[in-house]
Amino acid sequence: MKETLHIYTRVSTDAQEEKGTSLESQAEQGKEYAAANGFKAQIWNEGSATSSTDWTNRSVLVRLLGEVTDGNIQHIYVWNTDRLSRERLSTAIIHDKLTKNGVTLHTKSGSRDLTDSHDKLLLDILGSISTFDNELRTERFRLGKLSKVRNGYWHGGAALYGYDLVADKTGSNKLAINKAQAKWVKKIYSLYNSGMSADRIVKVLLQNNVATSRGNAIWSEGSVSKLLSNTHYVGSYVYTDKKTGEQIRVKCDSIIDAATYKKYQKIKKSREVSKGTGVYSGRKQVTLLQDIGFCGGCGRKLTSGSNKSSRFYQCRGYWRRYRSTKIDETLCSSKRTIRLDLADELIWNTVLDVLTTSHLYKETVKQALLPDESSQKERDSEQSNAKKQIKRLTKQLAKVDAAIVSNMTNKALVDDTSRIEKVITQLQEQELQLKADIERHQSALEKASSTSQWINWVRAFGEKIESLKTAKNMSEEEKNKFLKGIVETIDVKEKDKITHKLTIKFRQAFVDDSLEWIDTKKKSLGYKLYKGKKTKTVTGEFSLKKRIETA
Repeated sequence: MKETLHIYTRVSTDAQEEKGTSLESQAEQGKEYAAANGFKAQIWNEGSATSSTDWTNRSVLVRLLGEVTDGNIQHIYVWNTDRLSRERLSTAIIHDKLTKNGVTLHTKSGSRDLTDSHDKLLLDILGSISTFDNELRTERFRLGKLSKVRNGYWHGGAALYGYDLVADKTGSNKLAINKAQAKWVKKIYSLYNSGMSADRIVKVLLQNNVATSRGNAIWSEGSVSKLLSNTHYVGSYVYTDKKTGEQIRVKCDSIIDAATYKKYQKIKKSREVSKGTGVYSGRKQVTLLQDIGFCGGCGRKLTSGSNKSSRFYQCRGYWRRYRSTKIDETLCSSKRTIRLDLADELIWNTVLDVLTTSHLYKETVKQALLPDESSQKERDSEQSNAKKQIKRLTKQLAKVDAAIVSNMTNKALVDDTSRIEKVITQLQEQELQLKADIERHQSALEKASSTSQWINWVRAFGEKIESLKTAKNMSEEEKNKFLKGIVETIDVKEKDKITHKLTIKFRQAFVDDSLEWIDTKKKSLGYKLYKGKKTKTVTGEFSLKKRIETA
Protein backbone atom coordinates (compact mmCIF):
# COMPACT_ATOMS: atom_id res chain seq x y z
CA MET A 1 0.00 0.00 0.00
CA LYS A 2 1.36 3.40 -0.99
CA GLU A 3 2.17 5.96 1.69
CA THR A 4 0.53 9.38 1.43
CA LEU A 5 2.45 12.55 0.69
CA HIS A 6 0.64 15.45 2.35
CA ILE A 7 1.13 18.51 0.12
CA TYR A 8 0.83 21.85 1.95
CA THR A 9 0.27 24.91 -0.25
CA ARG A 10 0.16 28.58 0.71
CA VAL A 11 0.62 32.02 -0.82
CA SER A 12 1.55 35.12 1.15
CA THR A 13 -0.98 37.67 -0.12
CA ASP A 14 -4.37 37.93 -1.77
CA ALA A 15 -2.73 39.65 -4.73
CA GLN A 16 -0.40 36.69 -5.21
CA GLU A 17 -3.32 34.26 -5.08
CA GLU A 18 -5.33 36.25 -7.59
CA LYS A 19 -2.62 35.76 -10.22
CA GLY A 20 -4.07 32.26 -10.48
CA THR A 21 -0.83 30.24 -10.78
CA SER A 22 1.03 30.09 -7.47
CA LEU A 23 -1.23 27.74 -5.50
CA GLU A 24 -1.98 25.65 -8.57
CA SER A 25 1.72 25.44 -9.42
CA GLN A 26 2.63 24.31 -5.89
CA ALA A 27 -0.06 21.62 -5.95
CA GLU A 28 0.92 20.34 -9.42
CA GLN A 29 4.61 20.14 -8.53
CA GLY A 30 3.69 18.30 -5.34
CA LYS A 31 1.60 15.76 -7.27
CA GLU A 32 4.42 15.24 -9.77
CA TYR A 33 6.87 14.69 -6.89
CA ALA A 34 4.45 12.19 -5.28
CA ALA A 35 4.02 10.24 -8.53
CA ALA A 36 7.77 10.15 -9.16
CA ASN A 37 8.48 8.83 -5.64
CA GLY A 38 5.64 6.33 -5.31
CA PHE A 39 3.32 8.31 -3.02
CA LYS A 40 -0.39 8.94 -3.01
CA ALA A 41 -1.09 12.70 -2.91
CA GLN A 42 -3.32 14.68 -0.55
CA ILE A 43 -3.58 18.47 -0.88
CA TRP A 44 -3.75 20.77 2.16
CA ASN A 45 -4.56 24.19 0.69
CA GLU A 46 -4.10 27.13 3.09
CA GLY A 47 -4.86 29.71 0.42
CA SER A 48 -3.70 33.25 1.21
CA ALA A 49 -2.07 33.63 4.65
CA THR A 50 0.85 35.76 5.77
CA SER A 51 3.94 34.12 7.23
CA SER A 52 4.89 37.04 9.47
CA THR A 53 2.24 36.38 12.13
CA ASP A 54 1.66 33.50 14.57
CA TRP A 55 1.39 30.16 12.76
CA THR A 56 -1.57 29.23 15.00
CA ASN A 57 -3.69 31.71 13.00
CA ARG A 58 -3.44 29.39 9.95
CA SER A 59 -6.23 26.85 10.39
CA VAL A 60 -5.09 24.36 7.71
CA LEU A 61 -1.53 24.21 9.10
CA VAL A 62 -2.90 23.72 12.63
CA ARG A 63 -4.99 20.74 11.44
CA LEU A 64 -2.03 19.33 9.52
CA LEU A 65 0.24 19.49 12.58
CA GLY A 66 -2.56 18.02 14.69
CA GLU A 67 -2.53 14.95 12.40
CA VAL A 68 1.28 14.88 12.78
CA THR A 69 0.92 14.82 16.58
CA ASP A 70 -1.61 11.97 16.35
CA GLY A 71 0.89 9.93 14.30
CA ASN A 72 -1.23 9.93 11.13
CA ILE A 73 1.29 11.70 8.89
CA GLN A 74 4.86 10.66 8.01
CA HIS A 75 5.57 12.64 4.84
CA ILE A 76 4.92 16.33 4.14
CA TYR A 77 5.71 18.20 0.92
CA VAL A 78 6.15 21.97 0.61
CA TRP A 79 7.28 23.78 -2.52
CA ASN A 80 9.80 25.63 -0.34
CA THR A 81 10.48 25.61 3.41
CA ASP A 82 9.24 29.19 3.69
CA ARG A 83 5.72 27.91 2.88
CA LEU A 84 5.63 26.65 6.48
CA SER A 85 6.90 29.88 8.03
CA ARG A 86 9.44 32.66 7.71
CA GLU A 87 9.12 33.76 11.33
CA ARG A 88 11.95 32.43 13.55
CA LEU A 89 9.97 31.20 16.57
CA SER A 90 7.19 29.65 14.47
CA THR A 91 9.78 27.90 12.26
CA ALA A 92 11.56 26.44 15.30
CA ILE A 93 8.29 25.18 16.83
CA ILE A 94 7.09 23.58 13.56
CA HIS A 95 10.45 21.89 12.89
CA ASP A 96 10.52 20.58 16.47
CA LYS A 97 7.04 19.04 16.07
CA LEU A 98 8.03 17.36 12.79
CA THR A 99 11.28 16.06 14.27
CA LYS A 100 9.66 14.61 17.42
CA ASN A 101 7.11 12.74 15.32
CA GLY A 102 9.63 11.37 12.81
CA VAL A 103 8.17 13.23 9.82
CA THR A 104 10.17 13.46 6.59
CA LEU A 105 9.94 16.87 4.96
CA HIS A 106 9.98 16.95 1.15
CA THR A 107 10.59 19.96 -1.09
CA LYS A 108 11.07 20.43 -4.83
CA SER A 109 14.79 19.90 -4.15
CA GLY A 110 14.32 16.54 -2.44
CA SER A 111 13.55 15.00 0.96
CA ARG A 112 14.89 16.03 4.35
CA ASP A 113 15.11 13.47 7.15
CA LEU A 114 14.69 15.62 10.21
CA THR A 115 16.24 12.98 12.45
CA ASP A 116 19.48 13.26 10.44
CA SER A 117 21.79 15.93 11.92
CA HIS A 118 23.05 17.11 8.51
CA ASP A 119 19.56 17.44 7.04
CA LYS A 120 18.34 19.13 10.19
CA LEU A 121 21.21 21.66 10.02
CA LEU A 122 20.52 22.30 6.35
CA LEU A 123 16.83 22.82 7.06
CA ASP A 124 17.62 25.27 9.86
CA ILE A 125 19.93 27.18 7.50
CA LEU A 126 17.25 27.27 4.82
CA GLY A 127 14.73 28.49 7.41
CA SER A 128 17.11 31.27 8.50
CA ILE A 129 17.66 32.28 4.88
CA SER A 130 13.87 32.45 4.36
CA THR A 131 13.51 34.58 7.48
CA PHE A 132 16.30 36.91 6.35
CA ASP A 133 14.81 37.11 2.87
CA ASN A 134 11.40 38.02 4.32
CA GLU A 135 12.88 40.73 6.55
CA LEU A 136 14.91 42.08 3.64
CA ARG A 137 11.80 42.14 1.45
CA THR A 138 9.88 43.99 4.20
CA GLU A 139 12.67 46.55 4.55
CA ARG A 140 12.83 47.10 0.79
CA PHE A 141 9.06 47.60 0.73
CA ARG A 142 9.33 50.18 3.55
CA LEU A 143 12.14 52.08 1.84
CA GLY A 144 10.24 51.97 -1.46
CA LYS A 145 7.15 53.40 0.21
CA LEU A 146 9.19 56.20 1.81
CA SER A 147 10.73 57.04 -1.55
CA LYS A 148 7.26 57.33 -3.11
CA VAL A 149 5.96 59.43 -0.22
CA ARG A 150 8.89 61.85 -0.63
CA ASN A 151 7.85 62.26 -4.25
CA GLY A 152 4.29 63.15 -3.31
CA TYR A 153 2.64 59.76 -3.81
CA TRP A 154 -0.04 58.34 -1.48
CA HIS A 155 1.32 55.99 1.20
CA GLY A 156 -1.43 53.39 0.89
CA GLY A 157 -4.97 52.62 2.01
CA ALA A 158 -8.19 54.39 1.07
CA ALA A 159 -8.20 58.05 0.10
CA LEU A 160 -9.54 60.64 2.54
CA TYR A 161 -13.04 61.99 2.05
CA GLY A 162 -12.82 64.75 -0.57
CA TYR A 163 -10.17 62.99 -2.64
CA ASP A 164 -9.81 60.13 -5.13
CA LEU A 165 -6.68 58.08 -5.84
CA VAL A 166 -5.44 58.60 -9.40
CA ALA A 167 -2.52 56.63 -10.83
CA ASP A 168 0.09 58.31 -13.03
CA LYS A 169 2.25 56.73 -15.76
CA THR A 170 4.32 54.84 -13.16
CA GLY A 171 1.19 53.19 -11.74
CA SER A 172 1.56 54.97 -8.37
CA ASN A 173 -1.35 56.85 -6.79
CA LYS A 174 -1.66 60.51 -5.92
CA LEU A 175 -4.53 62.36 -4.23
CA ALA A 176 -6.87 64.14 -6.65
CA ILE A 177 -9.84 66.27 -5.61
CA ASN A 178 -13.29 64.65 -5.81
CA LYS A 179 -15.44 67.68 -6.68
CA ALA A 180 -18.71 66.29 -5.29
CA GLN A 181 -17.14 65.39 -1.94
CA ALA A 182 -15.01 68.57 -1.84
CA LYS A 183 -18.21 70.62 -1.86
CA TRP A 184 -19.26 68.94 1.39
CA VAL A 185 -15.80 69.29 2.93
CA LYS A 186 -16.15 73.07 2.47
CA LYS A 187 -19.71 72.92 3.87
CA ILE A 188 -18.60 71.00 6.97
CA TYR A 189 -15.93 73.61 7.79
CA SER A 190 -18.44 76.40 7.15
CA LEU A 191 -21.03 74.83 9.48
CA TYR A 192 -18.46 74.29 12.25
CA ASN A 193 -17.05 77.82 11.94
CA SER A 194 -20.58 79.26 12.10
CA GLY A 195 -21.14 77.62 15.51
CA MET A 196 -22.41 74.09 14.83
CA SER A 197 -21.06 71.17 16.87
CA ALA A 198 -19.89 67.93 15.25
CA ASP A 199 -23.03 66.02 16.22
CA ARG A 200 -25.27 68.69 14.66
CA ILE A 201 -23.19 68.56 11.48
CA VAL A 202 -23.82 64.80 11.43
CA LYS A 203 -27.55 65.51 11.35
CA VAL A 204 -27.13 67.92 8.42
CA LEU A 205 -25.20 65.26 6.48
CA LEU A 206 -27.89 62.70 7.29
CA GLN A 207 -30.70 65.00 6.16
CA ASN A 208 -28.92 65.64 2.85
CA ASN A 209 -28.16 61.95 2.19
CA VAL A 210 -24.40 62.55 2.13
CA ALA A 211 -22.53 59.23 2.21
CA THR A 212 -19.07 58.70 3.68
CA SER A 213 -16.11 57.81 1.45
CA ARG A 214 -16.87 54.13 2.17
CA GLY A 215 -20.50 54.58 1.11
CA ASN A 216 -22.01 54.51 4.60
CA ALA A 217 -25.19 56.53 5.02
CA ILE A 218 -24.50 57.38 8.68
CA TRP A 219 -21.59 59.55 9.74
CA SER A 220 -20.24 59.41 13.28
CA GLU A 221 -19.40 62.46 15.36
CA GLY A 222 -15.81 61.16 15.53
CA SER A 223 -15.48 60.91 11.74
CA VAL A 224 -16.60 64.54 11.35
CA SER A 225 -14.14 65.68 14.03
CA LYS A 226 -11.34 63.73 12.37
CA LEU A 227 -12.18 65.21 8.97
CA LEU A 228 -12.01 68.72 10.40
CA SER A 229 -8.56 68.10 11.93
CA ASN A 230 -6.96 66.87 8.67
CA THR A 231 -4.42 69.31 7.24
CA HIS A 232 -4.72 67.65 3.79
CA TYR A 233 -7.52 70.05 2.95
CA VAL A 234 -5.16 73.07 3.15
CA GLY A 235 -2.57 71.47 0.86
CA SER A 236 -0.22 69.27 2.91
CA TYR A 237 0.03 66.48 5.46
CA VAL A 238 2.73 64.72 7.48
CA TYR A 239 3.56 61.02 7.01
CA THR A 240 5.43 59.32 9.88
CA ASP A 241 7.57 56.22 9.30
CA LYS A 242 6.60 53.74 12.02
CA LYS A 243 10.08 52.18 12.24
CA THR A 244 12.28 55.27 12.51
CA GLY A 245 9.78 57.96 13.46
CA GLU A 246 10.94 60.04 10.49
CA GLN A 247 8.34 62.62 9.45
CA ILE A 248 7.86 63.59 5.81
CA ARG A 249 5.76 66.58 4.76
CA VAL A 250 3.78 65.81 1.62
CA LYS A 251 2.01 68.38 -0.56
CA CYS A 252 -1.40 67.76 -2.13
CA ASP A 253 -4.19 69.75 -3.80
CA SER A 254 -6.01 72.00 -1.32
CA ILE A 255 -9.80 72.11 -0.90
CA ILE A 256 -10.18 74.91 1.64
CA ASP A 257 -8.17 78.10 2.16
CA ALA A 258 -5.78 78.71 5.05
CA ALA A 259 -8.01 81.40 6.60
CA THR A 260 -10.89 78.91 6.95
CA TYR A 261 -8.62 76.35 8.60
CA LYS A 262 -7.13 78.92 10.98
CA LYS A 263 -10.64 80.00 11.99
CA TYR A 264 -11.52 76.33 12.64
CA GLN A 265 -8.44 75.93 14.88
CA LYS A 266 -9.31 79.07 16.83
CA ILE A 267 -12.93 78.02 17.40
CA LYS A 268 -11.89 74.46 18.32
CA LYS A 269 -9.42 75.77 20.88
CA SER A 270 -11.99 78.10 22.45
CA ARG A 271 -14.49 75.23 22.75
CA GLU A 272 -11.87 72.99 24.38
CA VAL A 273 -11.11 75.71 26.95
CA SER A 274 -14.78 76.01 27.91
CA LYS A 275 -15.34 72.25 27.89
CA GLY A 276 -15.76 70.77 31.35
CA THR A 277 -16.78 74.00 33.07
CA GLY A 278 -20.40 72.87 33.11
CA VAL A 279 -22.79 70.24 31.84
CA TYR A 280 -22.13 71.36 28.28
CA SER A 281 -19.30 73.40 26.80
CA GLY A 282 -21.34 76.53 26.18
CA ARG A 283 -21.83 77.21 29.91
CA LYS A 284 -18.86 78.60 31.85
CA GLN A 285 -20.49 79.60 35.14
CA VAL A 286 -21.02 77.05 37.92
CA THR A 287 -24.64 76.75 39.08
CA LEU A 288 -26.21 75.59 42.32
CA LEU A 289 -27.51 72.35 40.75
CA GLN A 290 -24.41 71.45 38.75
CA ASP A 291 -23.89 67.66 38.76
CA ILE A 292 -26.77 67.05 41.21
CA GLY A 293 -29.73 68.46 39.25
CA PHE A 294 -31.59 65.93 37.07
CA CYS A 295 -34.70 65.83 34.93
CA GLY A 296 -37.40 63.81 36.66
CA GLY A 297 -38.81 62.84 33.27
CA CYS A 298 -35.85 61.24 31.49
CA GLY A 299 -33.07 61.17 34.11
CA ARG A 300 -30.64 63.34 32.15
CA LYS A 301 -28.64 66.08 33.85
CA LEU A 302 -30.00 69.60 33.93
CA THR A 303 -28.11 72.25 32.05
CA SER A 304 -28.42 76.02 32.26
CA GLY A 305 -28.99 78.72 29.71
CA SER A 306 -30.03 82.33 29.49
CA ASN A 307 -32.09 84.77 27.48
CA LYS A 308 -32.31 88.56 27.53
CA SER A 309 -34.33 88.68 30.75
CA SER A 310 -33.18 85.77 32.93
CA ARG A 311 -31.20 82.56 33.39
CA PHE A 312 -32.91 79.18 33.50
CA TYR A 313 -32.49 75.42 34.01
CA GLN A 314 -33.48 73.02 31.27
CA CYS A 315 -33.30 69.28 30.70
CA ARG A 316 -30.27 68.38 28.60
CA GLY A 317 -32.56 66.04 26.66
CA TYR A 318 -34.27 69.13 25.27
CA TRP A 319 -31.22 69.84 23.12
CA ARG A 320 -31.26 66.27 21.80
CA ARG A 321 -34.35 67.22 19.79
CA TYR A 322 -32.11 69.28 17.55
CA ARG A 323 -28.90 67.28 17.75
CA SER A 324 -29.85 63.62 17.82
CA THR A 325 -29.13 61.40 14.81
CA LYS A 326 -30.16 58.13 16.45
CA ILE A 327 -33.19 56.41 15.02
CA ASP A 328 -36.05 55.83 17.49
CA GLU A 329 -34.13 57.51 20.33
CA THR A 330 -36.34 58.21 23.35
CA LEU A 331 -36.32 61.97 23.89
CA CYS A 332 -37.47 63.87 26.96
CA SER A 333 -41.07 65.05 27.04
CA SER A 334 -40.10 68.08 29.16
CA LYS A 335 -41.01 71.30 27.35
CA ARG A 336 -40.59 74.11 29.89
CA THR A 337 -37.62 75.77 31.47
CA ILE A 338 -37.52 76.88 35.11
CA ARG A 339 -36.14 80.21 36.28
CA LEU A 340 -32.75 79.59 37.82
CA ASP A 341 -32.81 82.23 40.56
CA LEU A 342 -36.28 81.24 41.84
CA ALA A 343 -35.48 77.52 41.83
CA ASP A 344 -32.13 78.09 43.56
CA GLU A 345 -33.73 80.17 46.31
CA LEU A 346 -36.42 77.56 47.05
CA ILE A 347 -33.96 74.64 47.04
CA TRP A 348 -31.36 76.43 49.17
CA ASN A 349 -33.83 77.49 51.85
CA THR A 350 -35.57 74.07 51.88
CA VAL A 351 -32.27 72.22 52.46
CA LEU A 352 -31.23 74.60 55.25
CA ASP A 353 -34.65 74.33 56.91
CA VAL A 354 -34.44 70.52 56.91
CA LEU A 355 -30.94 70.55 58.42
CA THR A 356 -31.85 73.16 61.04
CA THR A 357 -34.68 71.00 62.44
CA SER A 358 -32.94 67.63 62.00
CA HIS A 359 -31.77 65.93 65.20
CA LEU A 360 -29.95 63.28 63.20
CA TYR A 361 -27.98 65.94 61.34
CA LYS A 362 -26.88 67.56 64.61
CA GLU A 363 -25.85 64.16 65.98
CA THR A 364 -23.79 63.25 62.92
CA VAL A 365 -22.12 66.67 63.02
CA LYS A 366 -21.29 66.20 66.70
CA GLN A 367 -19.84 62.74 66.10
CA ALA A 368 -17.81 63.98 63.16
CA LEU A 369 -16.30 66.79 65.21
CA LEU A 370 -15.46 64.56 68.18
CA PRO A 371 -12.59 62.48 66.74
CA ASP A 372 -9.21 63.61 67.99
CA GLU A 373 -5.90 63.80 66.19
CA SER A 374 -5.06 60.13 66.83
CA SER A 375 -8.31 59.05 65.13
CA GLN A 376 -7.43 61.12 62.08
CA LYS A 377 -3.96 59.56 61.96
CA GLU A 378 -5.56 56.12 62.22
CA ARG A 379 -7.86 56.86 59.28
CA ASP A 380 -4.94 58.21 57.24
CA SER A 381 -2.98 55.07 58.04
CA GLU A 382 -5.90 52.85 56.97
CA GLN A 383 -6.17 54.68 53.64
CA SER A 384 -2.42 54.51 53.03
CA ASN A 385 -2.33 50.79 53.83
CA ALA A 386 -5.32 50.07 51.60
CA LYS A 387 -3.65 51.89 48.68
CA LYS A 388 -0.42 49.93 49.17
CA GLN A 389 -2.29 46.61 49.29
CA ILE A 390 -4.28 47.48 46.15
CA LYS A 391 -1.06 48.38 44.32
CA ARG A 392 0.66 45.16 45.46
CA LEU A 393 -2.29 42.93 44.58
CA THR A 394 -2.77 44.63 41.20
CA LYS A 395 0.83 43.80 40.28
CA GLN A 396 0.30 40.19 41.33
CA LEU A 397 -2.91 40.04 39.30
CA ALA A 398 -1.08 41.29 36.19
CA LYS A 399 1.53 38.54 36.61
CA VAL A 400 -1.15 35.86 37.05
CA ASP A 401 -3.02 37.11 33.97
CA ALA A 402 0.19 36.95 31.94
CA ALA A 403 0.86 33.44 33.20
CA ILE A 404 -2.63 32.29 32.21
CA VAL A 405 -2.19 33.70 28.68
CA SER A 406 1.26 32.08 28.39
CA ASN A 407 0.05 28.66 29.52
CA MET A 408 -2.98 28.75 27.22
CA THR A 409 -0.61 29.51 24.32
CA ASN A 410 1.75 26.69 25.27
CA LYS A 411 -1.18 24.30 25.58
CA ALA A 412 -1.49 24.23 21.79
CA LEU A 413 2.16 23.23 21.42
CA VAL A 414 2.40 20.18 23.69
CA ASP A 415 1.07 16.66 23.36
CA ASP A 416 0.04 16.08 26.98
CA THR A 417 -2.11 19.02 28.08
CA SER A 418 -3.29 17.63 31.45
CA ARG A 419 -0.50 19.25 33.48
CA ILE A 420 -0.95 22.64 31.81
CA GLU A 421 -4.74 22.49 32.28
CA LYS A 422 -4.19 21.88 36.00
CA VAL A 423 -1.83 24.86 36.20
CA ILE A 424 -4.32 27.06 34.33
CA THR A 425 -7.12 26.05 36.74
CA GLN A 426 -4.94 26.94 39.75
CA LEU A 427 -3.99 30.27 38.18
CA GLN A 428 -7.64 31.10 37.47
CA GLU A 429 -8.54 30.36 41.11
CA GLN A 430 -5.69 32.61 42.23
CA GLU A 431 -6.92 35.29 39.84
CA LEU A 432 -10.42 35.24 41.38
CA GLN A 433 -8.98 35.45 44.90
CA LEU A 434 -6.76 38.40 43.99
CA LYS A 435 -9.72 40.23 42.43
CA ALA A 436 -11.78 39.62 45.59
CA ASP A 437 -8.93 40.91 47.79
CA ILE A 438 -8.56 44.03 45.63
CA GLU A 439 -12.32 44.71 45.84
CA ARG A 440 -12.19 44.29 49.65
CA HIS A 441 -9.37 46.83 50.01
CA GLN A 442 -11.06 49.21 47.56
CA SER A 443 -14.23 49.05 49.66
CA ALA A 444 -12.23 49.81 52.82
CA LEU A 445 -10.48 52.68 51.05
CA GLU A 446 -13.79 54.14 49.82
CA LYS A 447 -15.26 53.88 53.33
CA ALA A 448 -12.27 55.59 54.95
CA SER A 449 -12.21 58.21 52.23
CA SER A 450 -15.95 58.83 52.59
CA THR A 451 -15.54 59.29 56.35
CA SER A 452 -12.71 61.76 55.85
CA GLN A 453 -14.70 63.66 53.21
CA TRP A 454 -17.70 63.87 55.55
CA ILE A 455 -15.56 65.13 58.44
CA ASN A 456 -13.93 67.73 56.20
CA TRP A 457 -17.37 68.80 54.97
CA VAL A 458 -18.71 69.08 58.54
CA ARG A 459 -15.73 71.14 59.65
CA ALA A 460 -16.33 73.49 56.73
CA PHE A 461 -20.11 73.81 56.95
CA GLY A 462 -21.54 71.75 59.83
CA GLU A 463 -21.95 74.40 62.50
CA LYS A 464 -22.77 77.24 60.11
CA ILE A 465 -26.32 76.38 59.06
CA GLU A 466 -27.89 79.48 60.59
CA SER A 467 -25.25 81.77 59.12
CA LEU A 468 -25.61 80.16 55.69
CA LYS A 469 -29.21 81.36 55.48
CA THR A 470 -28.10 84.95 55.57
CA ALA A 471 -24.78 84.54 53.76
CA LYS A 472 -24.57 87.17 51.05
CA ASN A 473 -21.01 86.71 49.85
CA MET A 474 -21.22 82.96 49.27
CA SER A 475 -20.55 82.08 45.63
CA GLU A 476 -22.59 79.62 43.57
CA GLU A 477 -19.56 77.32 43.53
CA GLU A 478 -19.39 77.31 47.36
CA LYS A 479 -23.13 76.67 47.60
CA ASN A 480 -22.87 73.83 45.08
CA LYS A 481 -20.03 72.30 47.13
CA PHE A 482 -22.20 72.53 50.25
CA LEU A 483 -25.16 70.81 48.57
CA LYS A 484 -23.00 68.00 47.15
CA GLY A 485 -21.94 67.12 50.70
CA ILE A 486 -25.48 66.72 51.97
CA VAL A 487 -27.66 65.99 48.92
CA GLU A 488 -27.43 63.11 46.43
CA THR A 489 -29.77 64.35 43.70
CA ILE A 490 -32.44 66.97 43.00
CA ASP A 491 -35.03 65.85 40.44
CA VAL A 492 -37.10 68.46 38.60
CA LYS A 493 -40.33 67.39 36.91
CA GLU A 494 -43.30 69.17 35.38
CA LYS A 495 -46.32 68.73 37.65
CA ASP A 496 -48.89 70.51 35.51
CA LYS A 497 -49.01 73.33 32.98
CA ILE A 498 -47.92 75.88 35.58
CA THR A 499 -45.85 74.27 38.34
CA HIS A 500 -42.83 72.02 38.71
CA LYS A 501 -42.19 69.41 41.41
CA LEU A 502 -38.69 69.34 42.97
CA THR A 503 -37.63 66.18 44.82
CA ILE A 504 -34.55 66.63 47.01
CA LYS A 505 -32.85 63.37 48.02
CA PHE A 506 -30.55 63.73 51.04
CA ARG A 507 -27.61 61.43 51.73
CA GLN A 508 -29.11 60.49 55.12
CA ALA A 509 -32.63 60.37 56.54
CA PHE A 510 -32.69 63.96 57.83
CA VAL A 511 -36.28 64.81 56.81
CA ASP A 512 -38.82 64.73 59.69
CA ASP A 513 -36.58 62.71 62.03
CA SER A 514 -37.23 62.84 65.78
CA LEU A 515 -35.53 62.67 69.17
CA GLU A 516 -36.97 61.08 72.34
CA TRP A 517 -35.42 61.47 75.80
CA ILE A 518 -35.20 58.25 77.78
CA ASP A 519 -36.32 60.23 80.87
CA THR A 520 -37.35 63.84 80.40
CA LYS A 521 -36.54 64.52 84.05
CA LYS A 522 -33.12 62.87 83.86
CA LYS A 523 -31.67 63.96 80.57
CA SER A 524 -28.31 62.60 81.64
CA LEU A 525 -29.69 59.16 80.76
CA GLY A 526 -29.55 60.15 77.13
CA TYR A 527 -31.96 59.95 74.23
CA LYS A 528 -33.00 57.86 71.25
CA LEU A 529 -32.91 59.07 67.66
CA TYR A 530 -35.52 57.99 65.12
CA LYS A 531 -34.63 58.36 61.46
CA GLY A 532 -36.94 60.24 59.15
CA LYS A 533 -36.98 60.18 55.34
CA LYS A 534 -34.32 60.86 52.76
CA THR A 535 -36.52 62.84 50.39
CA LYS A 536 -38.23 66.21 50.57
CA THR A 537 -40.63 67.34 47.86
CA VAL A 538 -41.58 70.95 47.15
CA THR A 539 -43.50 72.48 44.28
CA GLY A 540 -43.37 75.92 42.78
CA GLU A 541 -44.14 78.13 39.85
CA PHE A 542 -40.88 79.31 38.31
CA SER A 543 -41.97 81.01 35.11
CA LEU A 544 -43.22 84.24 36.77
CA LYS A 545 -41.63 86.57 39.30
CA LYS A 546 -44.20 85.54 41.85
CA ARG A 547 -43.74 81.98 43.10
CA ILE A 548 -46.38 79.78 44.79
CA GLU A 549 -44.87 77.30 47.28
CA THR A 550 -46.41 74.28 48.95
CA ALA A 551 -44.78 71.67 51.14
